[in-house]
Amino acid sequence: MSTSTSAFANNSQIQVRKELAKEHNFRYVGIPTSKNTVRILSKQWDWKLIDFNGKPLTKDVLHLTSFSEGRARVQETVDAYHQYFIDEIGNRIINEASIVCRDSYFSEGLASVRDKKHKIGYMDKQGNLAIACLFQQVTEFSDSVAWVRYPLPSPMGDLFYLIDKSGNEVIDEPFLAVNDFVDGVAGVQVPKFKFKGKRFCLEAYDCYYVIIDSNGNQLSENKFVYVEQFAGNVAIAYRQDNKQIFINKQGEQISKNAYEGLGTISDGICSLPLADQSKAYYIDTYENQISKAYDEVNPFSEGLGCVREQGKYFFIDCSGKEVFADFFDKAEPFNEGVAQVQKDQEVFYIDHTGEKVF
Repeated sequence: MSTSTSAFANNSQIQVRKELAKEHNFRYVGIPTSKNTVRILSKQWDWKLIDFNGKPLTKDVLHLTSFSEGRARVQETVDAYHQYFIDEIGNRIINEASIVCRDSYFSEGLASVRDKKHKIGYMDKQGNLAIACLFQQVTEFSDSVAWVRYPLPSPMGDLFYLIDKSGNEVIDEPFLAVNDFVDGVAGVQVPKFKFKGKRFCLEAYDCYYVIIDSNGNQLSENKFVYVEQFAGNVAIAYRQDNKQIFINKQGEQISKNAYEGLGTISDGICSLPLADQSKAYYIDTYENQISKAYDEVNPFSEGLGCVREQGKYFFIDCSGKEVFADFFDKAEPFNEGVAQVQKDQEVFYIDHTGEKVF
């Protein structure tokens, strides 16, 4: 699971970041925390947390993630197993009996950790073990629930169970594959079971996806080959013919058409390739085309889409309009209020107006 996306940086935050980068010659300056501290990437390619005066609050480390719920994950060396969390002034948040999981982040007050036997549980923001390390695989909490998989496979294969913040199973039946809950709903793959003697066996060929709520109630009568994670009230589902459609939380088709090659929904927009796959354009979840076709389109991020045409990258808004005049040799989608671009061999970051930040 990826880390949570930070909110857009506002103008005052951008100005602080810009001034810090200029004064100290930093390669990157993150979004300031509520404690007037900020993570930076130095010219030596080391990450650290500093205050607004440039005073280091942590030692140089290999990686320091963005903050989620006032906590950031630190990786000191190339050994990914030696990780821990810090608060917004650099204090370590450690549970001595467990190790922070790779790609872990705080969500709803909990983050995943593992013990010396490689079993996974959850710790709270003070470093206390909140849910015992019993699992082989977990997701972060969403809508007060999380998916977990136990260490030993069942006779039916790897199965996911839904737990609450006390570690108790919410529903009895497990699922073969799952999505995170978004606003109380998720797509799950339901296995078909039959008895063989006294044991359950799995008929994997007859599995299908449905929509459930966080209490385990099935919301959809329709069955799908696959359902992507919901983006607000809409998700992309694959029908039996592998065509893609938009569905609502009840699993009902809300699109007039079926498609091939829909991209991930972000900011209510997704990409769609031309029939010959040579180019792609953007549509919204109401099936309105909002842009012309480009050589390359990336998922929208922070309200802007990064596209390429005739070898040059630029950005468009949700109406398909170019947002600033500059074109770049390379560009990445926006994250934390800035986007990394390259022009004339120089690599730098721009803000939402296209102005160079650092």
